[in-house]
Amino acid sequence: MLYATLALSLLSIGVELAAMSSLFPLAEVAAARSLPDSAGWPRVLAAVGFSSSVHVLLVLLFVLLFLRVLTLLMSNVLIAWLNRQLIAHFSSQAFSSFIRTLTFTEVNERSIGYFINLAGDEANRTSQIVISLTRLVPIATLSGLYFLGIAYKSPSVGLAVVLFIVIAGLSLVGALRLSHRLGTVQRGESHALNSHFMDSFNSLRSVRAFTAEDFVVSRYRTMIAGYVRTCFRVDLVNNLARFIPMLALLAIGVVGAVAYASSQAIATSLPFLIVILILLMRFFPVLGESVDVFMKVVTDLKVSHDVSHILEQSHAQDLARLAKIEAPTPLEEVIRSVELNGVDFSYGLDRPVLNGACLKFTAGQSYMIVGPSGAGKSTLVDLLLRFYDTTGGTISINDRDIREFDPAGLRQRIMVVEQHARVFNETIFNNIAFGRSVSLGQVRQACGLACVDEDIMRLSQGYDTIISYQGGNISGGQRQRIALARGLLTKSDVLILDEATNALDEQTRRSVISNILAEYQSRIVIFVTHDLSLAKQVTAVIDWRDVNGARRKSQDAISSMEG
Repeated sequence: MLYATLALSLLSIGVELAAMSSLFPLAEVAAARSLPDSAGWPRVLAAVGFSSSVHVLLVLLFVLLFLRVLTLLMSNVLIAWLNRQLIAHFSSQAFSSFIRTLTFTEVNERSIGYFINLAGDEANRTSQIVISLTRLVPIATLSGLYFLGIAYKSPSVGLAVVLFIVIAGLSLVGALRLSHRLGTVQRGESHALNSHFMDSFNSLRSVRAFTAEDFVVSRYRTMIAGYVRTCFRVDLVNNLARFIPMLALLAIGVVGAVAYASSQAIATSLPFLIVILILLMRFFPVLGESVDVFMKVVTDLKVSHDVSHILEQSHAQDLARLAKIEAPTPLEEVIRSVELNGVDFSYGLDRPVLNGACLKFTAGQSYMIVGPSGAGKSTLVDLLLRFYDTTGGTISINDRDIREFDPAGLRQRIMVVEQHARVFNETIFNNIAFGRSVSLGQVRQACGLACVDEDIMRLSQGYDTIISYQGGNISGGQRQRIALARGLLTKSDVLILDEATNALDEQTRRSVISNILAEYQSRIVIFVTHDLSLAKQVTAVIDWRDVNGARRKSQDAISSMEG
């Protein structure tokens, strides 16, 4: 695409040079002077069977002018398309980098709005505003000088130019109305794009826990491709509004030159025509460029950042981090045990959360972890999923350090359903499948365990129902059960429910928990909750205050209770 655009631009420039060169033999013939046999255009015309008359040379000039404008239009359209493609490329690259590589520490240091602006196409536009403004003043001045020159040489032609500008302005108004309608579509696509972006960041824990990075990144690429197509249509309308009146004017000139029978009449006023044509030939492109720059400034008057610079920094940081890490080992065996051995963790020097935590989970058991808010229960979940690494002590999977295993493979074996159920502006099926290759039957089975299948089937479009932004068209309980079904879809070795049933009524909660315990009786199930009624349904109850700070303590911290 880049080479094609460059070739077309060079062709357009060549056509203009050819048009300019045709003026010289035209002036010679008009002045009744003979042309040398070696002259370029006479030789070309003779080769194709035409004489070097004023009539033929004038037709040639108009044809070349028409081709110049046409190739310029095609070049601008290609440039607009290439520009949009680059915007989509950098925005997708930025989004992919955010979703896949940013640590939660880096995410928490910035607002979501920062990342939205960084990945948006405004990042590329804004850097050009100052340059566009500095170009606009001299270009507009040059256009004015060309017009003054035309009006000075011929007031009637100046009036015709004014009439042309008025007609072009009306065409531009029509284009702006169409652009406004397209802009409505563009804004809708932009809002959907931003919603997906925010959903992805707000649900980053869930996305990574379910290894759904490919799903959300692929969806973003599809949405931004549609947005780019709409943006290109807006650019196309703007270019057509600029160039169609000019092409129409030149076409009329070609027809008039062909139809003009008296070559002698043309020759009489030829010097005048040459001057006017030269001025017009330069006036219209400069005027068009002035309009282009003005519309670009109006459209792109926003402030943001340079995505490519951030991506380069992020890539350098990624390489530095990867250089220090050995290749992880895939987790191929079933998880039989998870053990914390004197685990320390702190979000900062002044924010210790875990201090020598000791605990062991074994397959075939269900656990209930209780404790005050802020005690570090949810931090345990983050450490098990490798969202963070311990600052002291170790976490072991089947008696091997958890840091030996590939985080992505680990997250396929350890599923987490969070308290705040995150849903996307997508179909219910896609919200549950989350990019995994599963059938509707598998999804319905998971929804049956979560006691939400009947609710979904009562909807007019069933599993094809689109959930609105942040689940505005479903209840809190339905949203939480859909999130539960997402976690139950892939029967993981370890299932962690972090306050994942607190939005359910008592009867539904009891049914859901019974279904989960029956389905996962040979696996590890961990409930992080304040609901003490759950104690009668699990194998063991863990008071987190006894576990945290239990370096060198044994499993006496666990109070076993027969379910």
